[in-house]
Amino acid sequence: MNELVSVIIPCYNGEKFIARSVRSVAEQDYPRIELIVVNDGSTDRTAEILRELKREFDGEGRELICLYQENAGLGGAVNAGLKSVHGAFLTLLDADDRFLPGSISARAAFLRDRRDCTGVRSNGWHVFGENRYLFVTDETEKAKEDILPLLMEGTTNNWSGSYMLRTDVLFSHYPDREIYPSRFGQNLQLLCPCAFSGKIGFLDIPLTEYIHRPCSLSSAENTGEAKKKELINADGYHDIRLKVISHLFGSLSGNEARRFITLADRSLYRQRMHIAIGSGDRALLKESYQSLRGCGASLNDRIDYYHTACRPLSLPLRALRKLLTRCGRGASC
Repeated sequence: MNELVSVIIPCYNGEKFIARSVRSVAEQDYPRIELIVVNDGSTDRTAEILRELKREFDGEGRELICLYQENAGLGGAVNAGLKSVHGAFLTLLDADDRFLPGSISARAAFLRDRRDCTGVRSNGWHVFGENRYLFVTDETEKAKEDILPLLMEGTTNNWSGSYMLRTDVLFSHYPDREIYPSRFGQNLQLLCPCAFSGKIGFLDIPLTEYIHRPCSLSSAENTGEAKKKELINADGYHDIRLKVISHLFGSLSGNEARRFITLADRSLYRQRMHIAIGSGDRALLKESYQSLRGCGASLNDRIDYYHTACRPLSLPLRALRKLLTRCGRGASC
């Protein structure tokens, strides 16, 4: 039996790339797909393009549902899409990314075969112009199916288009089909409840292309603005992680909740440290590293810090990491 698969694509002013994204769904070999595109108040030709694509998409067990709303941000767009989901399985796709051939059928088949899993993730490609890099290369990470700690610490991927979830499990956590309407962390808010409820499998096949678009804030003259934006993003994702923890455990005060708060804090301070390294902000580097040490810095964290703060001190740490890798112990201790 081919269960209905729902795909949500939130879109704002996507006239340059929405056709590529929708067609990557239309070209899938899976027979039953419900594609929900939420036009979040676009002021360009997005609506016109979607009307044309709908004529191409509909038919033979497939439907393109086009929703329009006044601009409410990414979280609001996802919420609008969730209310229209009828499928047994759900996946999200960013408007500027695309599925690779066989993406939906491979993940749907996995969920049919693995009833003990509440969701499945897959590998994929980060695409930077002519270059591309796999999402996940670490074999230990691929093997883990209890991924809630990894998601909280930000040590595994949760990119849109890289996962598929059982909707009955997801909506048991969100009976009103409403996540927190932030512009951060929509994928975390969907993946974490399913990871809390059961195993999340992994398909070591590239099934998605996550396409990075050039950002003007990365230019040298805008380094300060880029750093400010990255710090806002880091704080925003930390806030979402705390909201997810509170949602799953009923509060932030219990022992289990506090364990996950520590993981979320590590993610925040690690991000802030890397932002400091990238921007050359030594004061922020020292502050972030001290905070990270307080909640458990890894060997990799210490190497990253000393490589910038005092490079000679990073050399014995690198040697230790190499030794641990050879012994199969990794560098997280």
